[in-house]
Amino acid sequence: MRHWPPGQQLHQGKYLIEAILGSGGFGVTYRAQNRKEGKLVAIKTLNANVQGKPNFRDLQTKFVNEALSLARCSHPHVVQVCEVFPEMVGNIELWCMVMELIDGIDLASHLEDNGILSEEKALPIIQQVGSALSFVHQQGFTHLDVKPQNTMLRKRGFEAVLIDFGLARQVTAPGA
Repeated sequence: MRHWPPGQQLHQGKYLIEAILGSGGFGVTYRAQNRKEGKLVAIKTLNANVQGKPNFRDLQTKFVNEALSLARCSHPHVVQVCEVFPEMVGNIELWCMVMELIDGIDLASHLEDNGILSEEKALPIIQQVGSALSFVHQQGFTHLDVKPQNTMLRKRGFEAVLIDFGLARQVTAPGA
């Protein structure tokens, strides 16, 4: 499978793909409509390159485990995972992670468009990302790809939200 086209229905019609939001070395993220709730969400799954790898099953197991663990994390500065479900694509079962769709821009794009942040704007972002990382670490995870591209800034309130846990690693048992 290359990518789902706009109009593709997932999870027995609950979600309707609208567009690709982005892709990387591991996954692809779509903007989709939750037709039952009437709201927009982000859906992430493993990309076509990963689907073709000989160790796809192992990578997918890792993706599902991280998605389920992240779904248990509730923090204002960590993207919220709403649901994890499998979708049949041809003869393979492809797992999907449904997340809140953050209305905003990533920090890298904001810096590119607006230049260096003032201390007044930078300090709250640093504190919010630090709080998110501290919380995630307390849950037994280390985010291995913290960068401006993986920090979203909400339009309302200019709050930072840490995203893209595809490279997260479980370092201890949760709660240990």
